[in-house]
Amino acid sequence: MKILPLVGLGIAGVVLATVALRAPPRDYVAPSIAELEAHRPAPQNLHGDLPADCVVRTIEVKGMCCLGCTGRVYDRLKETPGLVDAAVNFERGVAEVVIPKDSDPTAFVSALRFDKYEPKLAP
Repeated sequence: MKILPLVGLGIAGVVLATVALRAPPRDYVAPSIAELEAHRPAPQNLHGDLPADCVVRTIEVKGMCCLGCTGRVYDRLKETPGLVDAAVNFERGVAEVVIPKDSDPTAFVSALRFDKYEPKLAP
């Protein structure tokens, strides 16, 4: 009777080994400290040195699950034309963009509609 549990355990081991060997390689790379610091908001720079013809707009970003998401959001903002400066805050779940006063902030909201992110322009 003791052989049956051992056979079941052996079959389970073979199944787990097969799944592990057929799994795709991991492509997630944790961000380095330097990358995290680069995307950390700096309110004194973002608001204190604000050019006269610019305004700060806040975009609430739902779906950020880790600090690596801040880099992805920041990179997407950086690619959007018209950006002067940006900062992403994971703890608050927001992205702050410095744009010219005559720019349309909806372009930045649209740029953040990718993957699992749900951006919304804060009032």
